[in-house]
Amino acid sequence: MKKKGFAGLMFMLIVSFTLIASTSFADDYYRDWVKTQNLTVKNVPVFEQGIGIETSGATWYVDSGASGDASGTSWSNACLTVDAAINKATASNGDVIRVAAGHAETIAAADGFDLDKASITIVHHGSGSAMGTYTFTATASTIAVGAANCRIIGGNYVAGISDIVKGFAIEAGGDNFTLEGAVFPKPATNSYEFLDAIECADGADYITIKNCEYYNDEGGAAANHFIEAGNGTAGPERLQVINCYIKGDFAVSAIWSDEPCDEAFIAGNTIINHTTGQHCIEFTDSGTGAIINNNLYGDTIAAILDPGSMYEFNNRLSVASDADGVPLWALDNSIDHLAYVGTGTAAYPGSVTDESILAYIMAVDADVSDYDESTDSLEALGTAMAKVPLSDGSNSWNSTALAAIEGEVTDAIEADDLDHLAKAGTGTAAYPGNVTDESIIAYIMAIEGDISDYDEGTDSLEAISGAVATAQADLDILTGASGANLLTATQASIDAIEADTSAMDTNTEINVLWAHPRCVAKTDGAVLTGDDALFTISGGPVRAKITGIVTTLVGGASSAKLQMDVTTPAGTVELNAGAVAIDNDAAGTLYYNVGATSVFTPVTAGAVILDPVTVEEAEFILPPGTVMANFTAAQDGVIAWYMTYTPMSPNSVVVAAP
Repeated sequence: MKKKGFAGLMFMLIVSFTLIASTSFADDYYRDWVKTQNLTVKNVPVFEQGIGIETSGATWYVDSGASGDASGTSWSNACLTVDAAINKATASNGDVIRVAAGHAETIAAADGFDLDKASITIVHHGSGSAMGTYTFTATASTIAVGAANCRIIGGNYVAGISDIVKGFAIEAGGDNFTLEGAVFPKPATNSYEFLDAIECADGADYITIKNCEYYNDEGGAAANHFIEAGNGTAGPERLQVINCYIKGDFAVSAIWSDEPCDEAFIAGNTIINHTTGQHCIEFTDSGTGAIINNNLYGDTIAAILDPGSMYEFNNRLSVASDADGVPLWALDNSIDHLAYVGTGTAAYPGSVTDESILAYIMAVDADVSDYDESTDSLEALGTAMAKVPLSDGSNSWNSTALAAIEGEVTDAIEADDLDHLAKAGTGTAAYPGNVTDESIIAYIMAIEGDISDYDEGTDSLEAISGAVATAQADLDILTGASGANLLTATQASIDAIEADTSAMDTNTEINVLWAHPRCVAKTDGAVLTGDDALFTISGGPVRAKITGIVTTLVGGASSAKLQMDVTTPAGTVELNAGAVAIDNDAAGTLYYNVGATSVFTPVTAGAVILDPVTVEEAEFILPPGTVMANFTAAQDGVIAWYMTYTPMSPNSVVVAAP
């Protein structure tokens, strides 16, 4: 019974397998691979092979080397340009455009391709230089982003000409745009560059730039920004720049905005800016967000990072290619001098602040302005101490050695009469009795080394210096502030003055002395533009004649005249009948004032014969104030001016204006 049941079961199994094997379903089911049935089901995601991109829309293919019908439905029939594939895509459908490795396009104008349909993803196959390459060949060339929720993954974007205004133009409608894994290679020609690699228009929000690379040749033509986010009235809200490597010469800043960028997030980037004194990150307006974990290089520590009003965490700054970056918190809390990032010299470390803890260790009164590491550092002091010989020959200081040295010094002072150097002897301030007659110091201090009548109030260097200063002030009256001597050596000698004045017993005779004609010159080369001050008159009026001589060619077209700014009553008086052209007057040209109306007259020959009948030189009575030369336009060149004058009061003084 059991054998019969088992045999029947086996028979039924064999029949069943035979029936199954005879069907097409069984033929497919038991092969080494599985064939699925073609089903039409909506909203089932399809994963792009090998790149992890999920799409619920259509897939389009782009390959500049394809030879098919360019319908974009397969690699063999791929579209030849990205813009052609965008035109085939459906907006807001989640369509994916796959760009073949080795694809190449020239972006020769604005909107070389334009992501003007929402929710499109462009994916570049390959890696490195094998990714699709877009070469920008005109200054107006752009890749535009005009619709929302688009993203581009990968691709090489090459500057093929100088001064490309902007590479990526993210327009106001391009919200939620993501650029990921893009590479901006080092240009083949040194002068080629994007002025702005990426520009965000006013109103373009939620922009993400991550895992991108940018290279601009050091020493080549400078770009302005990698990302320019300062257009209109507000920067992009929630701008994110994450894990990018950016290296170049940026004339302004790699990442920049002068408008408020709310909830910005700048994190994990390495940015190198080789332009002297310029930024890696610069937000010059208020905004919110955070700048986190960035490594930044620039040559001026204070000009590397400007966060505006954003939060900062764990950013590191470097000013040398062979020096590690210093955490920004250390700079902000004045600890940068521990790594010697600040400015200064070896003698004076400018990064150490007066009255800081280090300053109190280094310098008296914590004033490090006169600190010199060559003499004041611990090493320098140690070296100096090591050079002091010890009387017992030991290598370390001890009380016995110190006592011996003290005794030797004391003996030297007493034996060689050096105690006066330490003011150990007796005496008074007027007569330092501890200085011995005919000693070296005595010969320095007193005539014949006799110090018995030495008085520090009159004979010390300080006292002599004060007396000289007083005498110099008196001599200035005789020599004049301009340096031109008013009197000759013979005239100015004390004996001559005494002989002349001793015979003067009337006011008339004294007036002859102060009313003697004098001359003052201004030859330092005034800037020939507007009103140039020539001479300042004080103390009383003078009678004067004024002459100018060109010492360096006057270049350009202009007219000139003389004026007087009178002190009291305040006002301007014209000293000439009108302005006269002095265009391109050569060196040696002479200017003087002619006739009753005082005509400003150039003489190119450099000399003139004055005829008192027909050509009378004008003479002026000038009160206290300033004589000015007035020019109608800026000039190059130098004119030396001379005033010959006679004081009209004992207190009248004329000096060249500074």
